Amino acid sequence: MKVSFRSRWRRAAERVLILYFPVLFVGASLDLVQTELLPGGQLRVRFTDSAPPLPYGLEMRSSMEPQAPWEPLHGLSVRTLEPALFEALVPGVSWEGGFYRISVSPGAGLPLVVATDPPNGATEVSTDLTRIRVSFDRPMGATASVLPDENWGASFVTWSADRRTAEIHRLSTPLRLAANTTVSVTLNPDGQGFADHQGQKLAPHSFVFSLGAHPVEGPHVVWSHPSRGARAVDPMIGTVEFRFSEPMMKSGGFTSSGWWPWALSWSEDGRTAYVSRGTAGTALYGHSVRLSPLHFRSAAGVPLAADYDLRFKTADPDALRVEANPAKGFYWPYYLWIPPNVEAPVTLLVEPNNTGGVADDLWIHEQSARSLVTWRCSFANRLGSPLLVPVFPRPSNPPAPEPGGIYVHALDRYSLNGTWAGIHRIDLQMAAMVEDALQRLRSSGYEADEKVFMMGFSASGAFTSRFAILHPSRLKAAAPGSPGGWPTVPVNSWQGTPLRYPMGVQDLPELTGGGFDLAAFQQLPLYIYVGSVDTNDAFDVRGMSETEKAQVRQFLNWPSDPVLASRWPLAQAIYHSVGSQAELVVYPGVAHTITSEMFDDLLAFFRQHR
Repeated sequence: MKVSFRSRWRRAAERVLILYFPVLFVGASLDLVQTELLPGGQLRVRFTDSAPPLPYGLEMRSSMEPQAPWEPLHGLSVRTLEPALFEALVPGVSWEGGFYRISVSPGAGLPLVVATDPPNGATEVSTDLTRIRVSFDRPMGATASVLPDENWGASFVTWSADRRTAEIHRLSTPLRLAANTTVSVTLNPDGQGFADHQGQKLAPHSFVFSLGAHPVEGPHVVWSHPSRGARAVDPMIGTVEFRFSEPMMKSGGFTSSGWWPWALSWSEDGRTAYVSRGTAGTALYGHSVRLSPLHFRSAAGVPLAADYDLRFKTADPDALRVEANPAKGFYWPYYLWIPPNVEAPVTLLVEPNNTGGVADDLWIHEQSARSLVTWRCSFANRLGSPLLVPVFPRPSNPPAPEPGGIYVHALDRYSLNGTWAGIHRIDLQMAAMVEDALQRLRSSGYEADEKVFMMGFSASGAFTSRFAILHPSRLKAAAPGSPGGWPTVPVNSWQGTPLRYPMGVQDLPELTGGGFDLAAFQQLPLYIYVGSVDTNDAFDVRGMSETEKAQVRQFLNWPSDPVLASRWPLAQAIYHSVGSQAELVVYPGVAHTITSEMFDDLLAFFRQHR
């Protein structure tokens, strides 16, 4: 059973993670990754710690009142999944509600691991390694319990004379460890084994390290910067270095992805190659890069003796997560990211979230929204605009009156309904989030414009198109891409065909209690785009009579012509009939996707209307 937690950030002097049903607080160094309630009643929490000390302690209290005491709980199990990523199992979690605190703890006098060799998180460790050293904060007894993974294999333990250091030896020492793999070791996995002379047992403790390549005869890559498998690399990185075992011919190529175009240069001694990207100076957030040297030869003409496949990932953007605030008019959280360089006049860029499917677990939509922040922040950085991404749901429950659900991510007609608490008038919730974000920007010293940019693609393109119809005065410019098969047009009907929302605006007064502001809409620049072979059709005729549905299908020549671009001339004629500033664009040979050419054109469009 999955359990979703709503989250908000809090700064704290201590490194501590606090859980409450249904609210989550995360401290300055501990960062929540995932939560899950297991069938046996355990709460699984995955989190990162920027400076993992281990062990972690668990406490619980029923209230956040300052005078409420924290009661220590026993049985917390924490293990390392990979460097700086941890998994804690909290036993016997109650649905009654309570605050659970996972914090850095001295272990109430329990023995501590003070060092390991190789260190936790070490990389490029020799494959000839035959022993691991573990140092404790005190002399230890004779018992030990070690659970290494299959990459290390069977082992035995010996002790230093002062019994403060244990050595974990491999039994299969004649064989090298597997190159370019990760070794994980857990001490006292069941809470038994290592203990001091007073019988106090070491809490379960795990660590990991990564192995390098096998020793190589002949020219080869000795190291790279960043190292293989590096994570959270500086997004502004512009050059990758490869260090070779001997001087090389100053030529060569690469198999590459995420690093194009690139240029190659060399150190004077020919032992270090520098690979610079053509887009240096722009940030690469959450970006995966691969570079593998090709056709490199030593100065003596000898080809590389071993392949070297470098893969790394740059850091995700440090976005602020703003908790839902019903008092301010929004019932769902949102993310706000501010680029390093904000251009004037400061114009907020809004992109609605689009998960691509129905889910009642908010965590799924949260993850999708966070991914969207990562994907879109490079564009926002180029534009010089802060970025807002909401975390709207797309639930299967409550059900809509007609098949198709409440399509919140497309701002459908049921998203404007006031029947369902939390998902009522999503358009006004979006406007409230925008107002809250603008206040935050101003309080940080930015003179933010009242009007904002909005963009989206597919369902979020439909949201953008429909928000522009509903609230044109709140937007400076909008760019909906492939908006649900049909952009919402600013007329009640066309050539005898009634166009109810979201096809048109005929029944807006019935849905929202207000009319369509044509005068404001006429002043709004729109860039409505689609690929010439895009057939991802999701036009929405719910809320119409069967007669009206038949008229609309004939109006759009559906299903005879499934190509969305075929409808663009008709839509353009309707927009132009009311004096709109809409530009409808078709990209030849493009299906349901956003290409680099589209992004360049969107950037030029927003810059034109800043």
